[in-house]
Amino acid sequence: MTTEELKPESNRGRFAPSTTGGVHPGTLLAGLLCWLDARSR
Repeated sequence: MTTEELKPESNRGRFAPSTTGGVHPGTLLAGLLCWLDARSR
């Protein structure tokens, strides 16, 4: 899929899980901020 094929109103966010199993507080904060940004669009 290319960017031209995406709908203008379509936004995606990605939160990659930790490979070590534990969630770092900074990673959790970054995921939350990305989720809030994606929701606001």
